[in-house]
Amino acid sequence: MTFKILHDRIAIIRDEKNTEEQTKSGLFITESAQNPIHFGTVTHVGLGRVSEISKERIELDVAVGDRVFYPRAAGRDFRVDGVDYLLLTNEEIVGVIPND
Repeated sequence: MTFKILHDRIAIIRDEKNTEEQTKSGLFITESAQNPIHFGTVTHVGLGRVSEISKERIELDVAVGDRVFYPRAAGRDFRVDGVDYLLLTNEEIVGVIPND
């Protein structure tokens, strides 16, 4: 099943990473205590939101294929055809590594 993202929403697939890290002394650090910034790859984008003042469409800052970074608590998880995605708004993304 294919899907379409609306408005200023962006679907990404999170980068794979270990959920725990072990220190030299043997302590385990959970994902929530590690880096608060996460990375992922944009898979779907909406057309952007419409300005309430000018009624013009405001384009998104990212494109399909871009790698983005975002805060750990951002977005909502969803699954389509067994694939896990994270749904973010344009404002939740704090940086982009363009797909050259």
